[in-house]
Amino acid sequence: MRLGYHSSRVIRRPEDMEDMRRRMRLVVGCGILGFLILLSGLWYKQIVQGKMFKELSEKNYIRLVSLKACRGDIYDRKGVLLADNQPLFKIVIIPQELKGAQETVERLSQLFKIDKEKVLKKIKSRSFNPFQPVVIKNEVDMKIITTIEERKSDFPGVFIQAEPRRDYPFGELAAHLLGYLGRMEDKKREASGYREGELVGRTGIEKTFQRYLKGNNGGREVLVNSRGEQRGILGEREAIAGDNLILTIDKELQEVAEKSLEGKRGAIVAIDPENGDVLALASSPAFDPNIFTKYLSPKKFKEVSEHPGRPFFNRAIAGLYPPASTFKIVIASAALEKGVIKPETTLTVDGERLNLIEALAYSSDPFFYKLGEALGVDNIAYFARQFGLGEITGIDLPYEKKGLVPDRKWRRRWPRGEVANLSIGQGALQVTPLQMANLIATVANGGKIYRPRIVKEIISPEGKKIKSFPVQLKAKLSVSKANLDVVKSGLLEVVNKKGKRGTGWRARMDSVKVAGKTGTAETTDRKFRPGEAKPYELRDDAWFVAFAPFKNPKIALAVLVEHGGWGGVAAAPLAKKMLEAFFRQENKIGPDEHGKIKKKI
Repeated sequence: MRLGYHSSRVIRRPEDMEDMRRRMRLVVGCGILGFLILLSGLWYKQIVQGKMFKELSEKNYIRLVSLKACRGDIYDRKGVLLADNQPLFKIVIIPQELKGAQETVERLSQLFKIDKEKVLKKIKSRSFNPFQPVVIKNEVDMKIITTIEERKSDFPGVFIQAEPRRDYPFGELAAHLLGYLGRMEDKKREASGYREGELVGRTGIEKTFQRYLKGNNGGREVLVNSRGEQRGILGEREAIAGDNLILTIDKELQEVAEKSLEGKRGAIVAIDPENGDVLALASSPAFDPNIFTKYLSPKKFKEVSEHPGRPFFNRAIAGLYPPASTFKIVIASAALEKGVIKPETTLTVDGERLNLIEALAYSSDPFFYKLGEALGVDNIAYFARQFGLGEITGIDLPYEKKGLVPDRKWRRRWPRGEVANLSIGQGALQVTPLQMANLIATVANGGKIYRPRIVKEIISPEGKKIKSFPVQLKAKLSVSKANLDVVKSGLLEVVNKKGKRGTGWRARMDSVKVAGKTGTAETTDRKFRPGEAKPYELRDDAWFVAFAPFKNPKIALAVLVEHGGWGGVAAAPLAKKMLEAFFRQENKIGPDEHGKIKKKI
């Protein structure tokens, strides 16, 4: 059986075809009507209202204004403000809004001195982003501000911009500790999220705690007319101020340290031996960090940076010097601990028999030559590192140096004379004033080695505690308390020995028992004839380390005077000034008419 397929087709009726044509005419008509309505609307907006919209576009536009955040404030331990912010006014040009750059710059040059060619070059360089402001004058006074505002119509595209400027109210005070600001390098700016011209911490606290201090910039969208007049604010993101720092530094003690070093090159570091708090950290000569928050001419920068005293160099944490006889503290401790000598042992030196306490008091080099020879280089290096030498202390300041403790890895062969030289702190041995302050603090507290603390807390602008920095005990000295007490007794005699006085007697105080050690570091091997004057750069460096009171010490310090000569003459009196100032504060009393502190401790 075959299957058959039959095709079929739809036969439309005439009335159906007419209905379809009618619908199509309706759709086409609606389309044409809609197009005509749209066309008429465009004609009305562009032709009839075009003039009005043109005037509006010419008279009003949006200006983006950057709102810079205030850096966080920095306070001393007692709440004294060491760094804050002050308003800075500058004149800026927005290239997009200029009407004749040449004429505008010419008129501005009649009001104040500007480099016209330099300004025009800056404006031209903004062609890729004409909305970005060009700074043409920093730190303008109220007279210029008033003139610009009164003659605003004469200066289209020229505006007064206000922003916070970092300010250090005490100038040079604590400059090396606080640090200074510098402009972000172009190659690093984009990656770090900073804008052109923004200042960031370069040294000191400003650098270490940059991320807390900087804050977050804001912005504002302002509707203005062609005359630069504000018509309204379309949107705003507030700037958020940076966090505040509370330091361990005592501003008054810092002032005494820096005043003591006036006219000298050197450093003073004072530490609380019971927790490692840095009470003062001074380096001389210093600089005024305010110069970096203003316009610094190349001439001025060259003058400061090429100063022979290297004012930007922080001697307290990066200056490397032989410790000289202050190193005898380490040798004495090592000799007692290794059994090389006992407290009652005496050695004949220059026809005189001395025990260890007397040898410390008189700073007898021959005595310590013998101890150093008996100990050997390896033991000397071991105990030096025990006291924290040869490594950074960990203070929250950049560019700290670790110094050098030479040993047999550093030098295989050690002639007898070199060992003797090392045993009195001379030769290749290198330390910083901060390390020596920490060393004497360790002796004062009985052998506890703390990480020096310089920031106690970080506080938000609203007063909320963001972060605390607890006391950090790094290690304990491997010297017994009994042996350390013997060394401390020798240091007491350095300052207070009666009869034949110790080398540090100039640091003696009537009201407080001071213990310390002098040091005189040679800076050259050249021999001078009797009576021949040494050139300044070849004079010895002067050291003095001390703590007080002898019982229950509250302060430990190191004083270094570059090319100061003998430590007992140049450095010990400066230490005395520091101690007098400290205990004057402790007792809340002033000195009597002879400059002595009245109350006994």
